[in-house]
This record gives sequence, structure tokens and C-alpha cells, in this order.
Amino acid sequence: MIFYIESKQFKDVNAFILQEMPDATLREHIGSEITYSFKLEQRHRFEHLFKQLEMNKEKLAIGNYGLSDTTLEEVCLIFFI
Repeated sequence: MIFYIESKQFKDVNAFILQEMPDATLREHIGSEITYSFKLEQRHRFEHLFKQLEMNKEKLAIGNYGLSDTTLEEVCLIFFI
């Protein structure tokens, strides 16, 4: 699963995500966009993560966030690069 966040406070957001989802892997940080991958086994924690994000959205200066499945292209890039 891929998780996208838009925020200019990278250090605070990163610490928050790793506190809520310790197995999260930072995939990319470009400008204000931060991308993490989560193991599918962590899906039971998504509800709690989204509640915490909503409660802390203003404090962390989060503009947008979302969750998507890993694409086939992303899987191929992992194996071939």
C-alpha cells in the first residue's frame, strides 16, 4: 500500500507516521510531497492512522493525504532497479 501526504513539515510528519506505523517505509520526499509504503499486514491500523491524521492535520500542516495500492509499474521498478 502506498500512502501520500502533502506537508511542508517533513520532520514532524515523518516522526508522526513512524510513531503510528513503525513498519512504514519512506519511499520518496520531494518538495511538500511525502510517500510511504505500508505492508498489507498493517491494514488493520489504517483506521487509527486516519483518525490520528484528522486530529493532527492542522498541527502537522497536512494539506492532503491518500492511500492507494502499489501499481504493477512500481513493483517492476523495485525488482529491476
